[in-house]
Amino acid sequence: MLLFVGAGLVSSRIGAAEPIRTLSAAGVGVESAALLMSGQQGGDLPMTALALPVRGDRGDKARVLLRLRMDGPALLAGQTRDVLRIEASLYALGSGGGVQASLLETVEIDLAPLRGSVEGNGVDLLGSLDLRPGTYSLRMLVRNLDTGRLGVRTLPLAVPDPASLEASPPLSPPPAEGDARPTARSASLGALDPPAFPDDPVAASPIVSVPAAAITAIPAIPDTAEGRRLRAAVRSSYREALARLAAGRDAEALAAVTALEDSLFARSERPVTVEQLVEIEAGAGRELGDADARCLVPLLRLHQRLYEEATVKRRLQGSTVAREVFFRLLDVHREPEMARRFLSTFGVELVRSGLGATGGHTLRRVLAEDPGDEIVLLELAAAADRSGDRAGAAGYLTTLLRAHPENRDAHLRLILARARLGQSAGQTAEAEDGLRALIREETGGWRLTLAYQELARLLRAHDPGAAESILREGLARLPGDEKLTLLLAAVLERKGDRAAAREAIAGLTPEGNDGGGAARNRYNRPAEEPFGTVLADLDREAATRQPALAAALEKTAP
Repeated sequence: MLLFVGAGLVSSRIGAAEPIRTLSAAGVGVESAALLMSGQQGGDLPMTALALPVRGDRGDKARVLLRLRMDGPALLAGQTRDVLRIEASLYALGSGGGVQASLLETVEIDLAPLRGSVEGNGVDLLGSLDLRPGTYSLRMLVRNLDTGRLGVRTLPLAVPDPASLEASPPLSPPPAEGDARPTARSASLGALDPPAFPDDPVAASPIVSVPAAAITAIPAIPDTAEGRRLRAAVRSSYREALARLAAGRDAEALAAVTALEDSLFARSERPVTVEQLVEIEAGAGRELGDADARCLVPLLRLHQRLYEEATVKRRLQGSTVAREVFFRLLDVHREPEMARRFLSTFGVELVRSGLGATGGHTLRRVLAEDPGDEIVLLELAAAADRSGDRAGAAGYLTTLLRAHPENRDAHLRLILARARLGQSAGQTAEAEDGLRALIREETGGWRLTLAYQELARLLRAHDPGAAESILREGLARLPGDEKLTLLLAAVLERKGDRAAAREAIAGLTPEGNDGGGAARNRYNRPAEEPFGTVLADLDREAATRQPALAAALEKTAP
């Protein structure tokens, strides 16, 4: 699942008086358009969202179902009117930078009956977007039109070929009697809503209660000759896949486990359930670990990779099996440092795949053992920054830098978090000094580019001359940078020197992959290091222990 937003909404079904309404927006304001196109992220209105591409009505386009959730207390902060008005704007930019689709809506919520629900549960906006296969940059903005509080996000989206998508994806029927959480729905959604967030509790119907006798347990594989043969066959096939892993044929092992699981889930008679498959795979893994504890490392890395692939390919049952087997094997793993590295990287993957509560719990387990874990603190700081929690981001980064003062990404992120928190001239000056120091230390790359951009933005508010000087210095070090050139033209225009502004952009050409926009996109993407380095280390360690797995397989052979 990928986090982002959409609208295109109609009134919700909460009550006959329609306390939730939508109005079509005539267009997006200049300020909102500038924020959307800039690629910047921030604001003080936290939001999370998910998207699920499904087959659309048109063969050449997929329908991307959207669920956005906005933080209730942030929406209500400073709200004095009895009607909450929310602006929701989304641009979907293609790889060439053009706007391929947009959603512009205003949602109104009567707070007299719904203030408590908004404060306690937030607000969900549901919609859909039709897009051709390809890679998109989703630029989204949500604003309280009365208080001005807003959130801006930029997120990548890969839309697959519609033919590759499931014909019957796992969606959710709309609640029969409305939601506890105020929710607005688009008429384009049809009969089904986008799926709920993975961590949402399953709500019972407010009217119908299910008698305990009607709730049946998931049937186990029967303890019959046929059932025992099925269990033995599944276990044998799983061990055959592990034999390929032990031989160093990792890709074959991944493909074999995936094919095995998919075939069992698709059985026309007595399909094997997720719970049953977890029991079989985890049981086989524990048996091998009892034979040789060293072989748990390649098994853990296998199931971590199975989770990575299953989330990308949207194999929901497969990702659940991989996750649960991973945790069960980790429970019997007895190497603390290795376990911490597995937990930190897997926790990050859980958070990035949309399992915020499970991933957050996993990351907190790591911090309980190592409060200075670099991967965890950087991920938590980036998540806080994306949600608009600058103070939280600054706190995580300060802790990180105490333990890892050499982390250059953390230095830049802390300076920017503090700059956006700055409420006084002294705090702004401190941020400016930090950016100047970083500029002196960096020799090139995206951090240098972004430091020049951010310093110029801070300076132009109170000292346009200094902003012009720093931009010219930046262009001397980074010739042709598009964002620095545009900032320089804006500063010159503000100073009234329109001729110089036109001259600055006269020879401007679209930037390449290393331009200033790429620098901001790189900042907005999930941190690549040290996450990538630790995964590579785990891969190497798993490879060195594959002979132990081979020996354990031989030792436990029937």
